[in-house]
Amino acid sequence: MLNFIHRTMVKRTIFALLVVSLLALNVPQARAFTVTDNDNTATRTITETNDAAAKEIDKKAAEKPAGILYAPFNDVHFEAETISTAPPKVFDKALRVSLNIPTGNTNNMPLPTPPADRVLRKIPMTVGEKFMFFAKSSFLSVGPYANAAFSGVRGEALDKDEDPNGEKGHFFADAGTRAARNFAFGSSQKFFHRFMLASIFRQDPRYLRSGKKGAGAKIAYAVSRVFITEGDKGGSQFNISFLGGSAGAAFLSRLYEREERRSLGKVLGRFGNNVSFTALTNIVREFVSGQ
Repeated sequence: MLNFIHRTMVKRTIFALLVVSLLALNVPQARAFTVTDNDNTATRTITETNDAAAKEIDKKAAEKPAGILYAPFNDVHFEAETISTAPPKVFDKALRVSLNIPTGNTNNMPLPTPPADRVLRKIPMTVGEKFMFFAKSSFLSVGPYANAAFSGVRGEALDKDEDPNGEKGHFFADAGTRAARNFAFGSSQKFFHRFMLASIFRQDPRYLRSGKKGAGAKIAYAVSRVFITEGDKGGSQFNISFLGGSAGAAFLSRLYEREERRSLGKVLGRFGNNVSFTALTNIVREFVSGQ
């Protein structure tokens, strides 16, 4: 019987403590108290929160930057923490990881730079882009027409042969026909070099400027581009597109050149002249332009 009464009292006591705790948690006003000891007797002094101070706290809380808050009770104020962005070093580290650069003590390590022999790297050209490159450089530019006209006048001025009909004095007419043949040679050479062979052998027909220092190194690189070019997937390759295109255009010229200019020596001369002129053009591109 005593045990039953004891258990009942314990249960009621626990229940009463729970009710008191819940009531204490739902008190609408925040209370501040201090405890002082005096001869083992605790004296508790309760002071009400000042309304003006509470308004000031609310004002300061409203000025705080937005954060993530959760307040389950009334009149409880939290100071939101500012959410800061990741420091620049975090992004620098991520970049180094993507570029396979060690991520240890690399605060002062510079980011990678392009290789010294390829400052101007480009995305590989498609077949259509190579065709447009040939078409624009052959027909939609002033250069090919001016070069053909200059070559025609120069060639006729240096030519000591008589006309096929045995007459002299047709300088401008012959210079015009020479210009037309020179234009045909240049456009056919670009067709083979910049489109057909470049597409077949997957080579880049553009001139890629180097990053070398010094005039000698630049000139040597520019001349070497006549025999060496870059593939669509990178890496140096034998410049079959240019040399093969020049040879093809030189032999094709036998179809429209005059009879005395169709010999093998004349064909090889046109091939050599085109190679020499291209090497000189590459030198100009190396110092002046990029393509």
